This record gives sequence, structure tokens and C-alpha cells, in this order.
Amino acid sequence: MQVVICVKGMIPIARPIVEEEEIASVKQVLESGMLAEGKVSREFEQKFRDYIGSKFATVTNNGTTALSTAIDALEIKPGDEVITTPFTFIASANTIAIAGAIPVFVDVKKDTYNIDPELVEKAKKIKVINRDSTTKLINLIVNPSRANVLKLPGLLLPDHALL
Repeated sequence: MQVVICVKGMIPIARPIVEEEEIASVKQVLESGMLAEGKVSREFEQKFRDYIGSKFATVTNNGTTALSTAIDALEIKPGDEVITTPFTFIASANTIAIAGAIPVFVDVKKDTYNIDPELVEKAKKIKVINRDSTTKLINLIVNPSRANVLKLPGLLLPDHALL
């Protein structure tokens, strides 16, 4: 059985496909009684660390808490300016603002829907970025295979990323 989830009248960002294997896995976790930070979470974190070659990985309950964790890890402070795109969920800007930082919006490229590196560079030139002269970037919807185009001088990209 294949379940396709789409709410009528909404523009779908993603259409998750849920099949029997996923349903069985969720059922197994529910029946275990460990709904938070259990064995499955730890196993996933370890497999993910191994896969991406990272020392650290953590699961979160949603994208908003993942962004908040990333902002903490990047040591974003009040008054810092953080580049993001308006073509994302509101949580991207909200988590920046909650940290006391200032969201700086940069548009996406029409052909990739990824943040436009040229516009990132222009945004850096017209703004005093932050106290330590680095720019921080939060972009929820990104094609990781194209992230390397954002390696611009003075742009801080974390060694860890949200995927």
C-alpha cells in the first residue's frame, strides 16, 4: 500500500510516500514505549554520523528545533545578521529572530530553487554583517550537491549541516 499525503488547496513542498515498511517501523517504535530518544534514534544518529563522516549528529522532533540547534551550534548572537531566503518555511526567519539575530533575505535561483550565491555576495557588500565579520547562512531547502557554490570568502558554512 502506498499513501501519498497532500492537503487540498496547498502548494506541496514535498509529497511524502509512506509504504508498508515505514508504517511497520513506526509501529515498532510506538509499541516499544520509547517515543523520544530511544534505541532507534541512537542507531539513526550513529548511522548518519558514519555516513556523512561527522563526529556529531542529533535527531530533533521537527525542522524548527533543528534550526534552533544549528543556531546554537553556530554561536549566533543577538545583533548578528544571518542570511536566509524567503523561499522557505517561516521557522528559518523565526529561529533567527528568536536568537536576537537579524534575518537578511536573499532570493533563490529560478533554475535550482537554491539560494543565489551572487545575491549572497551582494548582500554581504551592502551590509555590515556581524561583530566577527562573518556571515552565517541558514537555508532549509537546499540541494546539498550544489552547496559548494556557496563557498564564498567570509561566508561561514558549518562543517555540520541540516539534511
